[in-house]
Amino acid sequence: MYPEVLQHEYHTGNRYTTAHASYTTLETRIATRKDAIQEEIDARDAEQAQNTLAMHSTAYMGGSSGTGLPKIKLHTLSGDFKRWGSFSQLFSDIVIDNALLKNSQKMQYLKTFTEKEAHQLIGNMPSTDDSFEPAWNLLKSRYSNPRRVVASHLEDLLVGESVPARSAAKLDALLLSNQKALDSIKAQGVPVNNWDLMIIHLTLRRLPPAVREDWETSFGLTDIMPTYTQLHEFLKSKVRAWENLEPASEPKKQPENHKSGGSRSDKQPRTKSSYTAAQYKGKSRRNCPLCPEEHYMPLLMPVIVLCLFNKICVCLFDIEPTHKLVTIMMIC
Repeated sequence: MYPEVLQHEYHTGNRYTTAHASYTTLETRIATRKDAIQEEIDARDAEQAQNTLAMHSTAYMGGSSGTGLPKIKLHTLSGDFKRWGSFSQLFSDIVIDNALLKNSQKMQYLKTFTEKEAHQLIGNMPSTDDSFEPAWNLLKSRYSNPRRVVASHLEDLLVGESVPARSAAKLDALLLSNQKALDSIKAQGVPVNNWDLMIIHLTLRRLPPAVREDWETSFGLTDIMPTYTQLHEFLKSKVRAWENLEPASEPKKQPENHKSGGSRSDKQPRTKSSYTAAQYKGKSRRNCPLCPEEHYMPLLMPVIVLCLFNKICVCLFDIEPTHKLVTIMMIC
């Protein structure tokens, strides 16, 4: 029955690998584009807010006193020095530069879009025309601090989580974080053109040992100092390779169901390491249908068995360490 199963469209069309590769690729791209997407959302919200304020111009020009302030979308300022630049720019474009708004209304907006530490600075100030300018200047003096902003981004470069082995999403996120920090530091007027060796060192110490070894061996016996651009391209190639290998190397395991009355401790979890070729030492060798080699084949001991709709049985076999885990679908 086994050869017939391999001829099924599920295997011949390579559907699982194709679908899973597409999913992980999209998931990684979305994760690494969060900041870019957020900027697009902010720009759209700013445009909508401008249109909303324009539509309520009669209220600002002495119209009905019962008309409340129109709602606008804007990210709140909580006290993060790194977010002050984007917040102040958007707030200026939407609120401060709007000639239709009175200072008292601008003050109310400012209170609305601040929280935590930032709100504590201005929360007790009255919402009057005379209060807005002092409140805005107070926030500027507190958060418009280039040295503090640079220090915050340097902290991102110096401190961070290590990248797990073969995690494409984590590695891509590290590269994006590095680039964002360098661009932000450069925007503060700090030259970063000669930081390559430092950034390379800080990045390498957060990588798995195998990746660091591959990076070192890629230079052979040359004594040329590498650039961060070279490391960036090298790691991007790793991201792509891990994305392509992810479906085969890191299958998602389903939780094992326990029948009522049974002891959880009586059942040993079936893991990848539970079925190795060492357990079959001295047993007969069989031809492998997946490769031309002849080796031990514990085909009767699946790691994971998942029945779908009581018709299709998907088994995950540990064929051989060289094959790792192999998914096989059989008709029940």
